Amino acid sequence: MFSGFGWLTNAVRPDAVQVRLLLTLAMMGFFIMGLDVRYAFDPEGWAFPVAYLAVVAIHGLV
Repeated sequence: MFSGFGWLTNAVRPDAVQVRLLLTLAMMGFFIMGLDVRYAFDPEGWAFPVAYLAVVAIHGLV
């Protein structure tokens, strides 16, 4: 997924404020996923799948 965003930043011009905002939100999602990866399979590990779904949705929007 991270390499997909690397390709996306080359394919889409990040001059628009909306694109920059979406890319920033995706970076925050990656950060949350990185922090929560050790708790991803615990019963209370809800932050990882929510952040993953947000990153996938943002990738689809951009």
